[in-house]
Amino acid sequence: MKKLNHCNRWSKLFGLSVIFCTVAFLFSSCMTMPKGRKVEALSLLDNQSNLYFAVPNNVDNELIEKIISDNVSGLAKHEIERIIARINTAYIGVNTTKKAFSSDAVQVAIDGNFPKKMIPKFLNKKNGWDVIMCSSCEAKKHPIYTKAVIPGSEDYISMSFPANNVACMGRSIEQMLGRYDTLSLPDFADQVNSAEDSIMHSDEYFYNYLLEAKDEIRFFANNPKSFLSTITGVNLDLKIITVAGAIVKDDEDAGKYKVKFIFKFSSNKYLKAGRALLKLALGMSNSEVEDGDDSELIVQNVHINKEQILKLLNF
Repeated sequence: MKKLNHCNRWSKLFGLSVIFCTVAFLFSSCMTMPKGRKVEALSLLDNQSNLYFAVPNNVDNELIEKIISDNVSGLAKHEIERIIARINTAYIGVNTTKKAFSSDAVQVAIDGNFPKKMIPKFLNKKNGWDVIMCSSCEAKKHPIYTKAVIPGSEDYISMSFPANNVACMGRSIEQMLGRYDTLSLPDFADQVNSAEDSIMHSDEYFYNYLLEAKDEIRFFANNPKSFLSTITGVNLDLKIITVAGAIVKDDEDAGKYKVKFIFKFSSNKYLKAGRALLKLALGMSNSEVEDGDDSELIVQNVHINKEQILKLLNF
């Protein structure tokens, strides 16, 4: 009987030790979690642009190739192809009120795979790039690569890589890096106000719309007048609040794209007046125009070329 009690005592001790070890393991696992939360590249864009794009690499890598080749000189075609292979989606914010090609016109955040050891092979002195350290306290640990947009000009393009899966480029890059550090904090929820200038806080619906772009280029414009003048070549003031949509390559013409527009009018009254003008300006037939929900007009299969897209992107 005593022997049985002795065994029971050891079994209880063993059981308690297993429980203790399990709890200790779980606790230590929590203590050794990754240093920060995963940050969505799109969330690094600020709310100061009036036109936003999500450009998945698998939709049109030729478009991304042109953007890179026009802005990063000194790279051979095979080197650009290696970079493109590492890009999943490029998110672009454009302030169309700024001068094209100026350092404060465009902001880019890229989701991809960028090993730290690879970066100096492309962004180096030989290719015209200088390296500086971020001067702001919030993001002082991140190196920034800078280069004159045009040799001798005062406008510079800036790039940085706060993580192996995120690249930043363009306007207010130090703020983008600071935003990354804030959003990556494990207790970010307690500091949400410090990232309140992120696009993620401007419009949740359109933020998710851009984030979910997979097999099409998606866009959102909160300055419809400027956007429409680029597309149509004429100035139209139709009381449109926002324009969103999607762009896919035209299977019948490699140099062209088909666009779906979603126009949000301030009221149904203006929608009725604007429908006829948009059909005329965009050259649409009745079958390609339909009313959506809540003062929305949907226009499909509008044809544009690559030059018009690059003009919209300010590249």
